[in-house]
Amino acid sequence: MTNNEVDGEPQLQIDTFADVLTKNPDVIGWTTDGTHAWIDPCPGMLGFNTTRAPWDDKDMRWAVNYALNKQQIGDALSGGAGIPSAYNFPDYPALQSWLTENQDLLDKYGPLTFDPAKAKSILESKGYVMGSDGFYAKDGKTLSADLLVKADQVILPSLIVQDLQDVGIQAIPKPLAVAAYYAAANNGEFDIETTHVDCGSVVEPYAELNTLHGKWVVPEGQHANQNEWRWKNEEYDKIVDQIQQLAPGAPEEHELFRKALEIRLQELPIISLSQQLRVVPYTTKYWTNWPTKENDYHHPPNWWMNFMILVTNIKAAQ
Repeated sequence: MTNNEVDGEPQLQIDTFADVLTKNPDVIGWTTDGTHAWIDPCPGMLGFNTTRAPWDDKDMRWAVNYALNKQQIGDALSGGAGIPSAYNFPDYPALQSWLTENQDLLDKYGPLTFDPAKAKSILESKGYVMGSDGFYAKDGKTLSADLLVKADQVILPSLIVQDLQDVGIQAIPKPLAVAAYYAAANNGEFDIETTHVDCGSVVEPYAELNTLHGKWVVPEGQHANQNEWRWKNEEYDKIVDQIQQLAPGAPEEHELFRKALEIRLQELPIISLSQQLRVVPYTTKYWTNWPTKENDYHHPPNWWMNFMILVTNIKAAQ
């Protein structure tokens, strides 16, 4: 990018992009200031294999949630500009409005609350006792969690491991190459999945809700197309089925989403961590009319199939 030897890249770290920008005035990001980042539609998240004890217990999942410093996680992944995510929706106005109208539920359950003491209190209420090694145990067995991580990601797994160990959970990262990682994730071969995203909705909630429908659940060891966390809740499934029959944004959908949201907050099968801020850089040396926040005719990704829309819209610089 610095030498205009490529026209674009899928991503540059925010600090790396800032360095490139000082050396090449032709390089652009999504915005002209700040982080120059675009918000990816898939927030970072952590998910449990909800068929494995003790993570089949929603209280244990909440203990993990209280142990996670989401602001610190978001900041570490975005050069200090982290945006913690209370629910698995990207920070797009159309979707966020669904959360805003249910702010009372978010306040009631507090998914963004960082409270290690509360995490420990939950663990102790389940009969776990802190050992001299700094980890909780019950019936002679240490409370541990196998963490599925991508081998090429270092920052996020290390933060999660530290947060869990700080509250007495022995977190054991198991890094895998990308192909092996996704195979293990789809087959449910993990206690906690830590370096993943759950892509779903961008305008209204149905697609995201549907990713956790019980109809996708298969036994561990079999490939799950969706809902690799193998979470099932009959009431939730009925709500999602009802929403499927409605026109997007129908008044009834708002009522049903509120019910589904409360179940998700109670059960917490997946934990949203932070918005995914991504700098997708292009150089205007040879081509112009790349999409930006001010020229918002399309999202900027060049790894999506609809990158063809960008290809047919850019213009020769000279």
